[in-house]
Amino acid sequence: KSLMDEFERYLTEAKQGDVQAQYTIGRYYERGIRIDQDRIKAEEWYRRAALQGHAQAQTKLGYICFARYEDACVGDWAKKGAEWLKKAVKTDFILAQFRLAQCYEKGEGVKEDEDKAE
Repeated sequence: KSLMDEFERYLTEAKQGDVQAQYTIGRYYERGIRIDQDRIKAEEWYRRAALQGHAQAQTKLGYICFARYEDACVGDWAKKGAEWLKKAVKTDFILAQFRLAQCYEKGEGVKEDEDKAE
């Protein structure tokens, strides 16, 4: 099988609602794996997976929102990022826990709270 066949298989599964395939297609687009890099399409696929409860996709969206916050200094992006991370934390996803703790420590998108930061 060629690498494009693999991509097409994942894409078909993603379009049918397979959450892991949606996340995988998001990664392909984000990193330009087997296709041209397209961060907008990556975010779309991450969002689809995140809305189905995929913790890694939720965390990716959190990071995307924080990157926008850092670029534009608009507080709404930080709040959206923290919201996605909170969803991922409910599944005990360690990367989300770490980043959300930083948010509480610095007051990014949430009220500063040392207890929650620990």
